[in-house]
Amino acid sequence: MQTPPTDLDVTRIPQLLTTHTLGRTVHYRAVTTSTNDEVRQAASAGAAEGLVVVAEHQTHGRGQHGRTWDDTPHAQLMASLLLRPSWLAPHHTIQLVNAFVMVLADTLTPLLSVPVTLKWPNDILVAGRKVAGVIGEGRLRNQYIDTLCIGWGLNVHDHPRTSNAGHDLAKQSTAIAHWTQSSPNRTDLLTQQLNAFEPVYDQLRHNPLAYQQRWYAAMHHIVGQTRTVTTGTQTIHGTVTALNDDGSIVIAGQTIHAGMLHLA
Repeated sequence: MQTPPTDLDVTRIPQLLTTHTLGRTVHYRAVTTSTNDEVRQAASAGAAEGLVVVAEHQTHGRGQHGRTWDDTPHAQLMASLLLRPSWLAPHHTIQLVNAFVMVLADTLTPLLSVPVTLKWPNDILVAGRKVAGVIGEGRLRNQYIDTLCIGWGLNVHDHPRTSNAGHDLAKQSTAIAHWTQSSPNRTDLLTQQLNAFEPVYDQLRHNPLAYQQRWYAAMHHIVGQTRTVTTGTQTIHGTVTALNDDGSIVIAGQTIHAGMLHLA
């Protein structure tokens, strides 16, 4: 494996990990369609739990509901993690993804001079701008989860100004380098995130809702606010009246499990 001439150095990962499983195998890609695609293909070929795929650039990176994840090569941390939580009931998948979002936010908080907040359903904001997003993609077998791929993109050194579709992202996103006096290192960030998540993942094995209360508290600020949510089929504007245990929200009397929540 050739070491890329950047701060994403996969040869340093083993010495920084404290995990038993997560990140013990890492595949580096200079360019790929998406790291989630790579993990799903590896899972189908029998790859073991804990595999991580990282990339410098994605040609078809994606977020929730078919939205794209736009990147600037060498400036973002783009990674996907393979989990095989056969012990997890399918209806608790969202709680596992929520726990990962919470852990990711926790690892960023000590680095920054401004608060880190969550945006429903699974974005992380710094100073009101998106710095990271998480997507979970699972596969069932006999009513149990066979594989769960968690992908995340984190703006580290810089953030995209425009999207592939031409949307202006300059005022909607930011990077952690803009909010810290230290120079962030993507290898360090990746290993910190894996080290922090593995004990939480082990905890969820015994209690799938172990982190849900923390996620609920961090996200509850949207209750009572007037917002607009767009899904694949509709746009809903109104007051958010509830944040449910399954991660859904109630807005304008409708229960929405996933969509794009607009801040204004």
